[in-house]
Amino acid sequence: MGVRDCEKELGNDMHHFFVAPEQIGEKKITITGSDVNHIRNVLRMEAGEQITVSGGEGKEYRCEVLVLAASMIQSWQRCQSWTLR
Repeated sequence: MGVRDCEKELGNDMHHFFVAPEQIGEKKITITGSDVNHIRNVLRMEAGEQITVSGGEGKEYRCEVLVLAASMIQSWQRCQSWTLR
């Protein structure tokens, strides 16, 4: 799936979060800290919802939320990442 297909499928108006590079795995990204409260209690997101994640190395990832635990959110990289210009 290419970037244009990904944008068409997921849309451009989803919530965006930032993580440290070490929180990005091969297929999963783990979100911790204050963003967990924001995702769970303010936005009231549920498993299956879509987010965008930046890892601080000039890349963004379109993801699907998998797990919403008390101290972390785990998401699956649904589409390939792309480099920001």
